[in-house]
Amino acid sequence: MNEFLKTLHQENLLTFDFQQRGWQWDIKRIEAQGITDNVVELMISKLQKLPDHTQQILPLAACVGNQFDLDTLSIVQEKSAAETYEALLPAIKLGLIQPTSELETTDMMEIDTPLLILNYQFRHDRVQQAAEALIDADQKKAVHLRIGRLLLANIPSEAREERIFELVDHLNQGRELIADPSELVKLASLNLSAGQKAKDATAYAAAREYLTAGMACLTPNSWVQQYDLTLALSKSRAEVEYLNGNFERSQQLINLTKLRVKTAREKAEMYDMLLVQYTLMSEYEAAIQIGRKALKLLGIDLPESDLQKALDEEIAQARENLGKREIASLLDAPEMTIPAQKLVVKLLSNIDPPAYFSNQVLYAVIVVKMAQISLKYGHVPESAKAYVTYGLILGSVLGDYRSGYEFGQLAVQMSDKFNNPAQKCLFGYGW
Repeated sequence: MNEFLKTLHQENLLTFDFQQRGWQWDIKRIEAQGITDNVVELMISKLQKLPDHTQQILPLAACVGNQFDLDTLSIVQEKSAAETYEALLPAIKLGLIQPTSELETTDMMEIDTPLLILNYQFRHDRVQQAAEALIDADQKKAVHLRIGRLLLANIPSEAREERIFELVDHLNQGRELIADPSELVKLASLNLSAGQKAKDATAYAAAREYLTAGMACLTPNSWVQQYDLTLALSKSRAEVEYLNGNFERSQQLINLTKLRVKTAREKAEMYDMLLVQYTLMSEYEAAIQIGRKALKLLGIDLPESDLQKALDEEIAQARENLGKREIASLLDAPEMTIPAQKLVVKLLSNIDPPAYFSNQVLYAVIVVKMAQISLKYGHVPESAKAYVTYGLILGSVLGDYRSGYEFGQLAVQMSDKFNNPAQKCLFGYGW
């Protein structure tokens, strides 16, 4: 309504009579003008009366976003900061866009350039919609693609991670117009980075969109030509599908990826994802069997019978691997470096919860195996949980309370050393 009344006033269809001290209007003249009360249409009409260079820059600003900065707009317009600021001035004076910062300099400006306002926002989202409507609908994808390409070319690599969402959003909107396979592969990689960053921020829906877009950029033979990128996208997508509650789709992706991976270790990693999912769905026996398959790929047989005998053997192996070392000295022992052994401990750590709920002796075998592997090959964050539980077994089962306490103390210090939040939760439960 405000914009409608302003338009009537600007067109002299609504005037203030100072002698009569009241507003005057002619309803027939207003109706004859055909002025719409649609805010966006009113805004478009107002924008079309601005200077040409302002009309050219406002749609680009609208495509950048509701808030934008002079540096980015200068890159998009391919003009200097001073020229870009000059083009914005008519819209600033009309209040269509509003400064959100004070006068300052920009890294893109020459030394003799005057101080400029660098940050702006559209006064209202309807103003932004109107500005974007000045671009033909069939040209919007091309405009966003051009913006994305210019940002990619001009943003330094060290600053790209900070602006990854902005950059990828533009490129994704123009993805259908990209014909160069190498550019599509680059976009797939950028979507992977954006998806992982969104996942780390627990923005799982956004992460799914980025990873889906990334997979759509891959070539039909990507498992041959871009193996590492395809594997990373597939694993991350499977994970976020689960985090979004799409369990069936997640398992489909995991099973498809299992058929494509090259190594036993990569296949075991896919099984590990299934193991975690089955555990969270309380399907403990299925989770344990999946864990067994994964461990077998890495040369580890998790026993299904004679569990007490297996536990005795693991305890004996742990004592042998400790040797004559003081338990407290283990804090300074080297970290584990062999990738396959790291994965073995990770798998054992993930089989730990379902085993705890379904078979206590198997659970003891698992945690002692984790401890004896850590004693032999070095430490990982999961070692803290292994040591604290091993300490409980030494004390409560074998009566070696002193060693049990020392392993518990070691676990406390090791948990602080690695400072891994997920493992700290598990360690705290054991301690």
